[in-house]
Amino acid sequence: MKRCEFGITMTKLAIVTSHSIQYYAPWFRYLASTTDLSLRVFYLWDFGVTKQVDAGFQQALQWDIPLLNGYAYEFVPNISAEQQYWKDLWRYRELLYFLAWRDILVRYKQTAIGLLWALIRPFLTMVVFTVV
Repeated sequence: MKRCEFGITMTKLAIVTSHSIQYYAPWFRYLASTTDLSLRVFYLWDFGVTKQVDAGFQQALQWDIPLLNGYAYEFVPNISAEQQYWKDLWRYRELLYFLAWRDILVRYKQTAIGLLWALIRPFLTMVVFTVV
């Protein structure tokens, strides 16, 4: 929380979204103008704001309404490179193993037979569909 000059506390709110969406822009403007929130929207892509060519329709697309007016926003640059994907995956393989194992444990923690259920369930489904 941050104190303003009038002694009012302001809560910071960061919203991360893939791209500007016509239905979200009015909500962002509303939150920025009528609440005590210090709002900043982070966009990961500039689709809809800049003119893009749709491959299927062979047409240039761009919204004709202002999507970025009335609130603070920032475009987050994509600094990753495609050739770095496999190197990064290998470098952080321990994290990947840990997160995958945690996901499996959480998913099957409540079952009586645990991880074995992941193997039995598809087999039972196959048997049911074969018999019925």
